[in-house]
Amino acid sequence: MSESVADLRARIIAGILQHIAETPAPVSYTEVFRRTLATTGLAEEESGEDIRDAMSCLIFAGTILCSGFDRDKAEVTYSADTDMVLCPWLLRFVWSERLADADGGGA
Repeated sequence: MSESVADLRARIIAGILQHIAETPAPVSYTEVFRRTLATTGLAEEESGEDIRDAMSCLIFAGTILCSGFDRDKAEVTYSADTDMVLCPWLLRFVWSERLADADGGGA
């Protein structure tokens, strides 16, 4: 592979965020994984672990909200019915909309 590991992982993160940002409603883990895998051009055996790790990092950082995340246990459970969505702050930026924040006000 001519691409560095850092470049591949950055491209994976970009692919995850792009897919979720283009669909400002919850999307399934399976959809995000498949689309991101396709953007790598690699087999699942070559990049699947990096995709799962990138999604976990984005969830733990609060960038992606995930229905399979147990904050108390600090565990992410991935399954076909796990939904993911960008945090409202990123959706605001991507869609140039003023979404209500957790306190009910705008940004």
